[in-house]
Amino acid sequence: MMNCKKLMALGLSAALSMSLLTACGGNDGTGSDGEEQVVIYSNADEEAVTAMQNALDSNGYAGKYIFQTYGTSELGGKLLAGGTDLEADLVTMSTFYLQSAQEQNSMFRPLDFEVNTLTEVSDYTAPITSQEGAIILNTELMASEGLTAPASLKDLADPAYAGQVAVTDIQSSSTA
Repeated sequence: MMNCKKLMALGLSAALSMSLLTACGGNDGTGSDGEEQVVIYSNADEEAVTAMQNALDSNGYAGKYIFQTYGTSELGGKLLAGGTDLEADLVTMSTFYLQSAQEQNSMFRPLDFEVNTLTEVSDYTAPITSQEGAIILNTELMASEGLTAPASLKDLADPAYAGQVAVTDIQSSSTA
């Protein structure tokens, strides 16, 4: 059954080029055909879960997995509190939470397949989603301050925007 889990992890990673995938411990879940199912914990929104399910199903894994979805803070707390006693075989979640859980519990196993990324990642993670960013403009404030709309993030380094830019902390916010 371990080969099925390895193949599913590889299939999910290869089928999606889009949170992070992390290998966890075991589970006792079985599908309707009596085969053990892979349990996937995720904090992903409905659209991302649907994309992952479509990728898995179209690559021969229909009925071989169960998604259990949680809110970000709920899943983060579950990882920290549960440690190595999780039911999940895989977790999709932001790196920040996975790194914190790994540091506290040493709970994730290294992935046993190659992960081709642009930057080096921890051996227990494989990026499967991309995060988008946005610049939100307060047009009324910009008009009152005589500011023009930035065309890029680089434009925000202009001294004219000093004291006018708010940025989330990328080390503690999944929205960042």
